[in-house]
Amino acid sequence: MVTGSEGQLGRELQTLAPENPLFDFTFINRSQWDLGANKPLLPILKNSATQYLVNAAAYTAVDAAESDEANCFNINAVAPGKMAKDCKEANVRMVQISSDYVFSDGRGELIKEDRPKLPAGVYAKSKSLGEDLVLSNHPDGALVVRTSWLYSSFGKNFVKTILRKGMEGSPLRVVADQHGSPTYARDLAIAIIKLIEVSYGRPIRESERILHYCNEGICTWYDLAEEILCYAGLSAPLAAIDTASLGACAPRPLFSGLDCSRIRNVLGITIPGWKDSLHQCLDLLLTNNEWK
Repeated sequence: MVTGSEGQLGRELQTLAPENPLFDFTFINRSQWDLGANKPLLPILKNSATQYLVNAAAYTAVDAAESDEANCFNINAVAPGKMAKDCKEANVRMVQISSDYVFSDGRGELIKEDRPKLPAGVYAKSKSLGEDLVLSNHPDGALVVRTSWLYSSFGKNFVKTILRKGMEGSPLRVVADQHGSPTYARDLAIAIIKLIEVSYGRPIRESERILHYCNEGICTWYDLAEEILCYAGLSAPLAAIDTASLGACAPRPLFSGLDCSRIRNVLGITIPGWKDSLHQCLDLLLTNNEWK
């Protein structure tokens, strides 16, 4: 069962479902079950054959969260915590999707799963608390997967925004002092399905409870924008700015590169580089004219 089915990750999981006939997927959108309404999930779980719940629903408006704290914490922390309790009672495993934003003290080195968290800002703190509640409420059956800089061919995201503005020839000002790893939501979806396959039918190991997944390599938002324009053959004006010039309400990590060696070992996978996956997504957007 997948919540947040209309989000980027949820949509990618939907496209992959037909390719994975061993699993019977159920996708739940907001109109069917609203994460923020605090309705119990237990009746739905008990009336189904669900064995894994992937919570891909979240409050992701980082700046808006600064003035919408209660709602953000309800969706990103309180609700997942309650979901974990319901999953435990129904004997359903839970995969909670989290964020690189739980770290704000990047030191220029890849961040391992056991690095002490230091979230800054409402969104980051809500995601951090959500992790804690999920793991404590379902200690034997919950997994947390942290990711970063998510994009896909679905919904609104940085990649599609840059491509659209590049097509329009609009001048672009992009932050050049935040470092992290872009993640193609399709790659993340593939990894989550693999994680379910690997962990199915056996106890969850302590080393699997928190995992990092992002595409290989580190870049800045400016680097990412430059690669988008270059690959698409666009020449829109692109200027580098610093985070302070952005004037955003919420703080952002200046370095949040995630160390993904643990999930590589657990799943036995090779993680694509960020440029390769970006090009794959751009090919899809450009071929199908889906960048608008």
